[in-house]
Amino acid sequence: MKVLHPDKEQFSCLVQLEFILMPKTVPIAENEIVLVTAPENYPTYPFQVVIGTRFRHWMPLADLPGHPPVWGFQTKAWWILRDPFGIGELAVSGRKYHGGEAIVDVHEVDEMIIRQRGIHWTGPLQRPGPPREVMRTWTDHETRRLFHKLWSQSGGPDYNKQDWKRLRDMLEERGVVV
Repeated sequence: MKVLHPDKEQFSCLVQLEFILMPKTVPIAENEIVLVTAPENYPTYPFQVVIGTRFRHWMPLADLPGHPPVWGFQTKAWWILRDPFGIGELAVSGRKYHGGEAIVDVHEVDEMIIRQRGIHWTGPLQRPGPPREVMRTWTDHETRRLFHKLWSQSGGPDYNKQDWKRLRDMLEERGVVV
């Protein structure tokens, strides 16, 4: 079992596209459970395990000149946990799980406690998707953040038309026609 600490872009990528872009690979067995913590700025559960996945494989992506190599962390299935939890709340091994690494091995003693506690998901493991209320909160947060970012940049040197297109798409997904 592993714990993955994604940043907000990686977290959004997992939720939307079912994979995460990573700068390097680490040994993970096929079908191994990987627990995913919410990023620091997640509205309700910062640094708590909110997603469980079954690992599929590493997908090498084309190298771009001048950029470091990128790998795709691809899942077989993922689910939102009904009861998010902090790894520190359950760890009896004394191991620290926020040491700066993106993916951390779970100590076998802590893994036993996590398995005994049970990982309560919202549905079957075949790509159930997140519950609406959790994702609505996340989407609302991201929409507000992007709108205020763009509002403060309009007419300035940081203006980027792609950001406005992204905001339009987010609003259209929510039923707001622009």
